[in-house]
Amino acid sequence: MAAIRVVLADDHSVVRFGIRAVLQMVQGVQVVGEAGNGADLVALTQEVAPDLVMADIDMPGMDGLTATSLIRDLCPGVRVLMLSMHRGEEYIARAIAAGANGYLEKDASHQELAQAIRRVMADQQWSGPERTLAAAQSACAREDGLTARQVEVLKLVAAGLGSREIALKLGLSAKTVDVHRGRVMARLQLSTVADLTRYAIRNGLINA
Repeated sequence: MAAIRVVLADDHSVVRFGIRAVLQMVQGVQVVGEAGNGADLVALTQEVAPDLVMADIDMPGMDGLTATSLIRDLCPGVRVLMLSMHRGEEYIARAIAAGANGYLEKDASHQELAQAIRRVMADQQWSGPERTLAAAQSACAREDGLTARQVEVLKLVAAGLGSREIALKLGLSAKTVDVHRGRVMARLQLSTVADLTRYAIRNGLINA
């Protein structure tokens, strides 16, 4: 059976070293690349086409959530297992909303890491206890299908901010903001900023 090819992303090299060391104990897993931020992760994923990306949520510049959303669109066959030191359903909800297949805390055991990888590679979601996953899925569900990041961008666009202002506020590039705005407009079938503003007001995302 072919090895599961993995790309790691974390802005701390020591953390990447530790995760790589643990992965070496998991049979059938091969680390094929590492990145220190979200932008490099997206580029590397496109270059090496791994089976699985394991990414930290908190990274400078483009964070893991934004990178996950882009990878979902650019490399739909790649699975994403989000890594984080944060506990709590809100973080799991954000990861799922961004398109992650699973969520794993950084202090997880070697056995749990292996189980998470197998589950995600079998097209099943993973976040530890099933009740936590169910609650997170419920918490992040939106009728309009927008991700948490897309809602953030929508609110700021509707508030009158330009792409550069939004990029500065959210720690993204202006190009990434434009990508998110385009997806929001396509998802909602809207064509102008005025339409987005009316939608945001109508749905209570901003005040009139």
